Parts: sequence; structure tokens; C-alpha cells
Amino acid sequence: MTDNTIVEGASLEIFRQKTGTSLLPQLREDMTPEVRQETVREIITKTSSVQGMANFILAESIYEVYSKEYWKDWVSSDGEVYKSFEDYAQDEAGLERRKAYYFKQLYEKYCIELDLGVDSEYLKHLEWSKASALVTVINLGNYQELLNKIKGMSLTEIKNMVREMKIKDLEPEEGEEKPTITPEKREDFVKMKFNMSDSQAETVEMALEIAENLSGSNKEGNLLSLICSDFAACSPVTPSMARDKLAAMLQNIEENFHVKLQVELDPEYYDVGAVEEFNAIK
Repeated sequence: MTDNTIVEGASLEIFRQKTGTSLLPQLREDMTPEVRQETVREIITKTSSVQGMANFILAESIYEVYSKEYWKDWVSSDGEVYKSFEDYAQDEAGLERRKAYYFKQLYEKYCIELDLGVDSEYLKHLEWSKASALVTVINLGNYQELLNKIKGMSLTEIKNMVREMKIKDLEPEEGEEKPTITPEKREDFVKMKFNMSDSQAETVEMALEIAENLSGSNKEGNLLSLICSDFAACSPVTPSMARDKLAAMLQNIEENFHVKLQVELDPEYYDVGAVEEFNAIK
């Protein structure tokens, strides 16, 4: 296993050619204070100017390790085969689970969906935190405008812009009726408290972030409801349980995505009474 296990191959060569990092000066103990000072400045100038590219090169390889499951063939520093992608990312790349999946998600968005090369001028100077803030709203139709627009913006300003974009997307089109919440539709709120380990909390936070990206909502109650609905949909249930859970899931989807769904129960699976009850619930 080489020193460049993760960041290797064509993208690394692009990085070296574009930045000259293979020729970066080395800091030595025998340098005079004046020479060391100028050397430090040169290193910072060369590396900081391509920080975005370096992140996406790393993300490219992290994505490949994940998608092609290379980690299953690799041995850890303890001599054991890695048990999971998360174990590999933590042990060899020094990435916690949440950050490893960030790398994977951002590479999918910017380099696969938007088809931007890791040496693209758009990505060369794109700060990782700003790339993450844009991931839920950036697409093929707006990426050039957005990436140019945020160049002089702070992270807080970008997050506010993204929030406004999400709100605007939820507004009805011209001629459409704006949804309203009537007293009979309004639900009481219930507080729930859970105790969990650090690793469990990381898993929950990651799931909430995925749900936020998918739904566009930033309300934790909505996000948790979507996650639980997805889990319930994959769990084995009886016909009567399935009917009740389906009704609840449809309600969650309609409320979070602002859509109206029409669903018919399969008469070969449900009896006539169940179909009538479902229609009454719906």
C-alpha cells in the first residue's frame, strides 16, 4: 500500500501539474529565519490556492473506494481486513463517518451530476463548507450562476440565500392555490428525548442531513418523520398494519413535499372492508 492510497492516479497527476505541489519546498532545520519565513509563505500560497481541487481529488477517490468496495480487500494498520467503509475511512483517511459521506455526496453532486472535472476552475477555489451549503439547490440549470455568485459571499450569506431559494421553490406557481393549514389539520406538538452514544448520534445526524437534502425541509420533526416512514415502509407488516402505515406515510409525504397523491389498494391483497377503511382514513 503506497503513501498515496487514497489520492492517486490521473486526478493526482492533474493536481501536481496544475499546482506544482510535487515541487513544493521542504522546511528544514538548517534554514535561516528569513529563508524559512519565505518558504512557509510559498507553501501556503501554493496549497491554499488549490484547496478546493485537493478536496475534490480526495472526494473522487473516497467515492471510488465506497462504490467499488475496495476496502474489502485492504488490510488495516492492525493487520485486520476492514469490516466496513466507515472503518477504512476513519483508520486510513482520518475521516469520521459523517465527513466521509460528505466527501462521497459532494463528489456525486459536483463531479457526476454536474459533470465538473476535479481540475475545473469552478471547483479549484470552492471552499468545502460552501460546496456543502449549496448541495441541496445547485443543479445543471443554475450551477454556473450560483458558483459565480458566491465568490464574494460568506458562508452565512450563502446559507441564507439557500434558505430563500428553498422557500421560493415551495411557493405555488401563478394560478395555483396556496396551501393553508386549517384548525382541523393543525397537530399538537410532542417533545421526545433520547439518550444515545456518540456513534449513534452521528448516524442520526447523517440520516437527518440526507432527509433534509431529499425533502428541502429543515424542520427536524419533518425530517425524523420521513426517516421513520421510510423504515416502516421496509418493515414486514400485516395487511391491516400496512394499510394504517401507508395512510400515515402518504400524509407525511404530502405535507413535506407539498403534493397530492392518489393511491389504490390492491384488492388481491386487501379485503373490501380494508379498502373502504383506507379510503376513509385517506
